[in-house]
Parts: sequence; structure tokens; C-alpha cells
Amino acid sequence: MGARAKKVNYRNCPGFGQVRAMIKTGTYVGNGVDNRDIDIGVNLAAKNNVFVMIKSHSDTAYPAFFRTEYGQGDLSDPFDPLSSPIPDVIQSFTATGFQIGANSIGNQNTKTHIYVAIWEEPF
Repeated sequence: MGARAKKVNYRNCPGFGQVRAMIKTGTYVGNGVDNRDIDIGVNLAAKNNVFVMIKSHSDTAYPAFFRTEYGQGDLSDPFDPLSSPIPDVIQSFTATGFQIGANSIGNQNTKTHIYVAIWEEPF
């Protein structure tokens, strides 16, 4: 699993106050197992303004899906405005990252998936 983290400093930007955006990207290989934790080394369950996006690197038929800290149930939203939220893609945020479901959009067996996690950190 590859991962990179980047700090984006918004200290002097009007409207952002004293916070910075943290960004982490990486990949994981799907296994089709429900309730699978993806460990990115960040306690996303305890962070503010969390956004996670996943996209199959191997299958271009699926749009990218995302979840925010305000998501309901285990639904994830597609970037495709004509599609409805789908369950079992990104299910929740955890103490080590996020949890995915058995849906092949985000957990297709043997296929590589890309993630982008963004959250807010105070100074």
C-alpha cells in the first residue's frame, strides 16, 4: 500500500481561521470482504471536516465515490450527478483510516483502488 501525506497551510487565508488541511493519498488492493479496514495511519474518526474519495485504478467503468463525516449509514456518494448514493463502498471512518464494504466499486477482489483522504487539523 503506497501513501503520501501533504500539509496545506491556510493560516493566512480569510475564512479558514487557524487550521490546515491535511491530505493523504495511496492505494490498496481489493479483496471483496465486507467491513474491511483500510489503515492509512490517521485517526479519521477523531478529525474534523473529513473527506475520503476512492476510485478503482483497474476498472474505469465506475465513477469515483466519496464520503464525508456527515455521511448517513454506510452510503457513499458518486461524483456522477446522475447516480444515487450506494451502500457498502466507504462505510465509515476509523481510528486508523476508513472502512470499506463488500461492494466491488470500492473493494473489487485483486483490483487496485486509489484513495484520497483530506481532513482539517488545528495549529
